[in-house]
Amino acid sequence: MAPLFTGSKFGFGSARQEASFPGFIDASYPGGSAITSDNFRIVTYTSGGAFVVNSTGGPNAETIELLVVAGGGGGGGAQSGPTYGFGGGAGGYRYFSTEPVTAQSYPVTVGTGGPGKNGPGGAGTAGNPSSFGSTSATGGGGGKSSGGTGPNPGGSGGGGFLSNGNAGAYTPVEGYPGTNDSGPIMGGGGGAGGAGTANAGGAGAPNSISGSSVTYSPGGAGGGFNSNTEPGAPRTPNNYGAGGWGAGYDPDGNNTVGGAGRAGVVIVKYKYQ
Repeated sequence: MAPLFTGSKFGFGSARQEASFPGFIDASYPGGSAITSDNFRIVTYTSGGAFVVNSTGGPNAETIELLVVAGGGGGGGAQSGPTYGFGGGAGGYRYFSTEPVTAQSYPVTVGTGGPGKNGPGGAGTAGNPSSFGSTSATGGGGGKSSGGTGPNPGGSGGGGFLSNGNAGAYTPVEGYPGTNDSGPIMGGGGGAGGAGTANAGGAGAPNSISGSSVTYSPGGAGGGFNSNTEPGAPRTPNNYGAGGWGAGYDPDGNNTVGGAGRAGVVIVKYKYQ
C-alpha cells in the first residue's frame, strides 16, 4: 500500500513526502498549576518555577499567550492628621497574545508585594519584579506619606511626588503614574489601566487568559481620617499586583498601617493537543 500523501504535488504522478506537524506544544511546568480548556492548557505561577518547552508543533504551534504581573507597592504611612498615606502603585502589567517560544527552559519568577509603612509617616516599600525568561515586569512604587518627598516610580507609580509609571519604558506601557493630588483622602497609586486620582487608585486591567475575566494590577487608594476600619487593617484589594492602600486614622484617632501590595502572577496559555 502506498504511503499516505502529506505534502504537495509537483507535476503529474509525483509527490514530495513531508513531515506531518502535530500542531501543539509539548511542555512541562515545574512550580506551576494547570487547568485545561478545550485544546489549551493554562498554567498559573504564584511563585518561582520554569516553563520547559520540549518541542513545538511547527508553524501552527510556536507561540504562547503570556501574562506577567509584578508585585504591587506598599501604601504610605500616617504620622499625624492630616498627614496620611498615599496609595501604593500597582505592579507592572505585561500581556502578549502571541509570544514566540522554542525548545528550551524558561525560568519564571513571581514578585512579592511590598510592605506598607507602619508608624510615623514614610513611604511604603516597592513591589518586586516578575519575569518569564527575558520578559519582565517592574514592581509597583511605594506610596508616600503626605509629608514625604522624592520620587517613587515603578511599574505603576506610588502616590506622591514624581510618581512615574512604566519604569521599564515598555510599549505598550506596563502601568501609569500615581498622583500627588489630595483632598480629604490622599492620592492613589497608579494602576495598569490608568493613573491614580485624588480619591482612588488607578484602574486595573481586565484579562481573560485564566479562562474568566480577572482584573489585574489596580492602584492602591490613599488614606485619610476614618478611611480605615480598624488599626492595622490591611486595605489592599484582593487582586494580583494590586498596590497597597495608604494609612489613615480610624474613628478613635488611632494610626493605621499602610496596606501591603499584593504579589504578582505569571500565566501561560498554550495549545497542547
